[in-house]
Amino acid sequence: MSEIFTPIDEMKQNAMTYLRCANGYYKVLTGTLNHRSRFDNDVLYGIVAMSFEKFMIALLSTYNQFATNHVPIFLFREARLVEDRLTDEMRETSKLIGQFESICSLDGFGYHTPSDIEIRTMIIGLSSISEFVNKRVYEEI
Repeated sequence: MSEIFTPIDEMKQNAMTYLRCANGYYKVLTGTLNHRSRFDNDVLYGIVAMSFEKFMIALLSTYNQFATNHVPIFLFREARLVEDRLTDEMRETSKLIGQFESICSLDGFGYHTPSDIEIRTMIIGLSSISEFVNKRVYEEI
């Protein structure tokens, strides 16, 4: 006999799936904090952006919400509508990440590669997001 899933069960599964993916990306990033990465900053930035997006989608899924945007600051704002414990520091991380996502910016000044310091700041900023979303998805907060 097959299990019957409700939409809420499916969203919880969705949250856990996206969280596993986000954690995988984030693990790659944290490894670069103490050692020089074999990846250049363009690749690291791509991993940062994917990790952030997956964390936010996982968080939204815990509230049975689908993301309607993928631009970091708008995705953060959307998540903050359902989760008011997201901090201003987390918002600043989303803004920093968004500064380099020129493909979605009609008024952008073109793409430029984040510096080593900017990449490091993004990764450190993701740490509180990672911790919060992991706790929230597994309902420890």
